[in-house]
Amino acid sequence: MPASTRLTRGLFALVLGVAAVSAAGLHSPAAAQAPSVEKKKLAKQYVEAGLAAQGAGDYDQAVALYRKAYEQVPHPLMFFNIGQAYRLAGRDEEALAAYQKYLADDPKGAKAKEAKGFISEIEPRVTKARADAAEKTRITADAEAKRKAAEAAAAEVERKRREVEDLAAQREAEARKKRDGSGGGGGRKRLGLIVGGTGVAVIGAGAVFGVLAMRSWNEAKELCDDDRVCADESNAALANDLAETTRQRGNLATVFLGVGGAALAAGIVIYLTAPSGGGRAEHAIRVVPSHDGALATWSGRW
Repeated sequence: MPASTRLTRGLFALVLGVAAVSAAGLHSPAAAQAPSVEKKKLAKQYVEAGLAAQGAGDYDQAVALYRKAYEQVPHPLMFFNIGQAYRLAGRDEEALAAYQKYLADDPKGAKAKEAKGFISEIEPRVTKARADAAEKTRITADAEAKRKAAEAAAAEVERKRREVEDLAAQREAEARKKRDGSGGGGGRKRLGLIVGGTGVAVIGAGAVFGVLAMRSWNEAKELCDDDRVCADESNAALANDLAETTRQRGNLATVFLGVGGAALAAGIVIYLTAPSGGGRAEHAIRVVPSHDGALATWSGRW
């Protein structure tokens, strides 16, 4: 329906409201007694002022004036007029509530049929808007849950890394104690194994972050196409969050892979350059995979 037609119908309803105010004391269920002549006069002035405000497009002012008119003469038709102002303003939620209030107070009123028609027009839009808002809330909550899960995974990887470093430090201290009587070769090889094992563990952590980065990037691409064109704002917001998560995970993967690779290379160099001892050495390095990384252990006999 064209806006001009809706406006005409709205103003027509408001004019009826002015006429109804004068008889409100006779049949209004909200009035305990007939309003005074002074209240009727004041209510009519408020309605006329509301008409002028609505005609000028100042719908909030119009609603405020209709409410003041209702305070003077509580006639249900004022809620119909309020619904008209809200509808013309494009505020479907408030318009629907006002029309429903009018029908609840005066189900057989002069504008009941028209109010029902507006409700039939508005209610599907309101239902869809509520569903869209609920979906946006759900998407935002899911994104927040995934962000927290990623942070928890990163914290767990960091905890594992520290455990490996602590284990390496402990083994280094033990090796240092035994180094004096072994000619130096066995202790240096142990150090190489420890450093290399630590490097393997850190590389494993970097690989985990790389997998997580690919996963979040794929999730982002599922929300928006390859050209980064999203269906709606909620998908775009979630895709941006996932893209930021991907960047953070990718940075962590790069750092861990670089540090781990350097540690592994250093461990190999230390091991291979250790002087030969008098006894036979048997060594074993074991990489134990887990859901969030890898832990390197070593065992052997010197």
